[in-house]
Amino acid sequence: MAPLGRVIITASRVQHRAASLGTPPAVKPTRQIEAAELTNTAGNYATSSAKALLAATRQSDLIKSDKPKRVGGLTSEQMARMERELEAVQQDLKAVELR
Repeated sequence: MAPLGRVIITASRVQHRAASLGTPPAVKPTRQIEAAELTNTAGNYATSSAKALLAATRQSDLIKSDKPKRVGGLTSEQMARMERELEAVQQDLKAVELR
């Protein structure tokens, strides 16, 4: 697991970048931290990676959970599959970190 300070810095960079684009964060704070940890662990800070993380985010973790998420080029079935697969990856990552 990344040190908490590093995760917070990464999360603040993501928030700063979103704010500078005039885009409010789309996910709840706890999901922002999870996404920052995954981004840090993977070392992948590309926009496409951020979009993939958004697509794989559960509806309940969105700030506007009453509105369906839209990620260009993906169907709702594809996003549901990504959600399941990311949850499995996160569980595996947590298991490795506990060793």
